[in-house]
Amino acid sequence: MTPSSQDSDSIPTSFEGVPLTQLAWVATARAAGFSLGEILDLEGLAPEQYKAADVAHKVHLADPAMGPPLLSAYETALASAEERLARRVRPLDEDLGAWVRFLAAYGSSQAPFALLEKFDLRPPDLARLGRLWKQRLEADRDLSQRAEKLARVSASSLDLPAIRAEPAVLTRSPDARAPLNAPAPEPRAAEERPDPPAQRVEAPAPAALPQVPARVTPLPPVEARAELATTLPAFTVQRGPTLPFTPPVAGAPESAPPPSPSPPLAEAPRDALSGTSLSLDLPRGPALPFASSVPSAPEAPRAASLAETSMALDLPRGPALPFASASSAPRDAPPSPSPAEAEAPRDALSGTSLSLDIPRGAALPFTPQAEQKGPGGTLRMVPVPPGLLEETSEPAEASTTGPGGTLRIVPVPQQLLRELSAKPDASPPRPFPLLTLEQHAALTVEIATAPDRAGEALARYHIDAAEREQLDRYYQRIVSTDERQGAAWRRAYHDHYVRLARPPRGGR
Repeated sequence: MTPSSQDSDSIPTSFEGVPLTQLAWVATARAAGFSLGEILDLEGLAPEQYKAADVAHKVHLADPAMGPPLLSAYETALASAEERLARRVRPLDEDLGAWVRFLAAYGSSQAPFALLEKFDLRPPDLARLGRLWKQRLEADRDLSQRAEKLARVSASSLDLPAIRAEPAVLTRSPDARAPLNAPAPEPRAAEERPDPPAQRVEAPAPAALPQVPARVTPLPPVEARAELATTLPAFTVQRGPTLPFTPPVAGAPESAPPPSPSPPLAEAPRDALSGTSLSLDLPRGPALPFASSVPSAPEAPRAASLAETSMALDLPRGPALPFASASSAPRDAPPSPSPAEAEAPRDALSGTSLSLDIPRGAALPFTPQAEQKGPGGTLRMVPVPPGLLEETSEPAEASTTGPGGTLRIVPVPQQLLRELSAKPDASPPRPFPLLTLEQHAALTVEIATAPDRAGEALARYHIDAAEREQLDRYYQRIVSTDERQGAAWRRAYHDHYVRLARPPRGGR
């Protein structure tokens, strides 16, 4: 990729035979909403030539020494192209108040690009109007003071006037070549030159022609007229059999009997081959040629599986209800299960569902017994901070001793229960900014080089379009106010662009 100028200190004016001003023209026309194919046809550029020139231009922009002056020249060419492709936008290009109110609404909008699309405006329109009003305000001090007053009023009222933009018209750039799909020019008729003035020359009188009587040729016979009806000479050809086959045998049928239909297939065609892709219906063996592994013993269900999702304590438990563990009255023994109905191992409870492994007492119904006091009561047992114990009533009468030590059973304060019930269960908000400075620069490079794949780039960085706009405004403010951060952002942009432009390893 060699620029047109061989001097390394000068700015190249063309890339791969395409002028810099024509590249800026194509970029401006694309931003105005025209398709790339339509623009290249009108400019007389082949897609391959434009792509090579665009890549060469971007590589030179990434060069630390040549990039800044080349970028300045490119921005000048963009401004010139925007002025040539300009269209009227009423009343923004005439009314100062309408322009100030539009800027206030655009700056405070959460979706500025949606606001532009609502009024059928494009980025070139916004850039051109900004330059136009900047020149007017710099030239007229009174107009600048009036704009400041209108800006203070527009901060409280963001009502916008009716904005009407004229249709955009695509024209050829000054560097355009002959259109690729233009019809061939019609050949010019030979210029008619006036005949030289004729000299008056008296020609001798022509000799009288002899009178020859006209001869009438008789028409051919009617049978022969058909041979003269075509436009080519017709010949009468004696025709015999179509091909020199053996003459048919007497008594043979005139036509051969139709062929008998082929016998039906033993097996109907499989439906697997009637779709839109190749599918093989083959008998399959094991997935891999390894010996089947010995099934492992099922994992025993864990008793504390609910300890993470609710206020559950893994404590020694008494009976399920405050009944006696055994009754003095005799009861009928349950029938012993038959061998076929024996309970299977409880493997089904070791999966992903909630599993409770709680020691249980006897099943219901039981004969009501005397009320038993102790750890098997109906009080709710939760850990209570030491500071709240003094605010509650006296603890329960009994305490129990188990493998974990001695438990004190106290009534839970109602205030603590309300706080625990009202505790929100929401995930913490994501920290802002969502991307670092280097990641934002890399994302900007990827969207600039492939705008049609912007959605894929946003998905890779786990953000959406609204979050990207917030990040753009955030880093634009940082880069414009902090010179060190601005240099770091541009360096990250350059490094990532060089990585994208570098050919893959092993490629030619």
